[in-house]
Amino acid sequence: MADAPRTPRPASGPTLRRRVGVLLVSTTLGLLLRVMLVHPIGPLVHGHVLYAHSHVAFLGSVFNTFLVAALQHYVPAGQVRA
Repeated sequence: MADAPRTPRPASGPTLRRRVGVLLVSTTLGLLLRVMLVHPIGPLVHGHVLYAHSHVAFLGSVFNTFLVAALQHYVPAGQVRA
């Protein structure tokens, strides 16, 4: 007999705070990049900030998507802790 498809649970608690935190860091780095194009900021190098921004944005979106998909596919519903 096939298992019934699982319904995704909404993010809450620490998971939601972590996602919002990554979003805020990524947004802040993106804004900093735009400001640096007009007005250089001290010792910050545009290429280094761009590199950090791309890594934070990738890890905050793509990695979390893969993690959630893996948890929903491979871990039984009763074993996932919130």
